[in-house]
Amino acid sequence: MAQSHLMFHQNIRLLKEVPHFACSSLPKRNEVIRYPIIIYPQNSPICCTIRRQSLRRSSCTTPAMANSAVNAAASVPSKPTITHVLFDMDGLLLDTEKFYGEVQEDILARYNKTFDWSLKARMMGMKAIEAARIFVEETGISDSLSAEDFIVEREAMLETMFPTSELMPGVERLIKHLHAHQVPICVATSSHKRHFELKTQRHTELFALMHHIVTGDDPEVKQGKPSPDVFLAAARRFE
Repeated sequence: MAQSHLMFHQNIRLLKEVPHFACSSLPKRNEVIRYPIIIYPQNSPICCTIRRQSLRRSSCTTPAMANSAVNAAASVPSKPTITHVLFDMDGLLLDTEKFYGEVQEDILARYNKTFDWSLKARMMGMKAIEAARIFVEETGISDSLSAEDFIVEREAMLETMFPTSELMPGVERLIKHLHAHQVPICVATSSHKRHFELKTQRHTELFALMHHIVTGDDPEVKQGKPSPDVFLAAARRFE
């Protein structure tokens, strides 16, 4: 018969259903016994695994011994459970990063400039106007091309490329696997909504499996990457 003991463990209130331990009830070496633990206030059951290693057999049946055994078992690493997944999009789900590089190389070629891939790394994930300012200033073309004009020119070129976007290898299988196992998934991208629609128009059925989509022009996204705004907004919408 189990006996309940109310305890505090890692700042969470636990009600542990801990059996009396007698000599015959201790697990043998390498034997695994699992006991239910209820977490309050969520009332969500989890499983506590007790594995006998150097635990000595004893006829002691006090609650203190039982609690000590359970607390020791709590330190045994367990296989993590995936509860939610947030995906970035460009370069992760879709092979689109190459488009930005091609367009920026074409624009710079008119000014006899070359595209520095370290500059690309700095621009990745930023909002369009922020990335454009860095681009024209760092490449030394700001006197000839403003950040705003660069965006207009780049947008016209990109919008002809985005509809040809291909999935990265393994993406379809992964998304369908997570969805089939009822793991909530979403996209958190710095691309604005118009670009998202162009990039995904050949893959609408797959992206329809997402719980939600958060784009860079979402009202909750105040700052672009590396600020975590887009990911925090996406995480909140799982609630």
